[in-house]
Amino acid sequence: MKMTMEIQQPLLGAKGSKRGVITKEGEDYLWKTTVQTKTPWQPSNLQEPESNSLDFCFTITPEIAEFVTQVEEEVLAIVARNPKAYLGVESLDQDEIQCRFMSSLKSSARGAPNFKTRGRIGHLKIWDADGQSMKDMTVFASDTQYQFVVRVSSIWVSQKGNFGVSFDLQHLQCYQERCPFKQ
Repeated sequence: MKMTMEIQQPLLGAKGSKRGVITKEGEDYLWKTTVQTKTPWQPSNLQEPESNSLDFCFTITPEIAEFVTQVEEEVLAIVARNPKAYLGVESLDQDEIQCRFMSSLKSSARGAPNFKTRGRIGHLKIWDADGQSMKDMTVFASDTQYQFVVRVSSIWVSQKGNFGVSFDLQHLQCYQERCPFKQ
């Protein structure tokens, strides 16, 4: 199997964690959903005016599960070939690497499976069902359907040696129900 994903050696960040940029064949690694999904809750930091990023979670569809699993398996294979470069550890077996890995396919405290992404204000573009740009960042509702584009942006490595993949939300298209009371 030919690997098309590249991961730069992680660099130390301001808070002690490390990040290694991910590309695919030298370009940004972008992926677009073709199936609509929902979000089980609003981004937790939506009301923080000083925050420039929002954590988004989407209900997992088979399409999302397949894509994220494929990306994470590819990252694990690359890290396993050179754990010293990515994790700073001379050698780890496959089980030890797997134990340190934190998937972006999550379950909430109440057991709701979801796919975690991050959207950065100023970089995230939000669109309505007709493809028109939306300015309002408070459009998230449980009855709204979404399609999105994510960028597989980097691996992150914590100070404790855990690591995972960052998926950055680039575009979010909202398919809101029309209000029946406005007729």
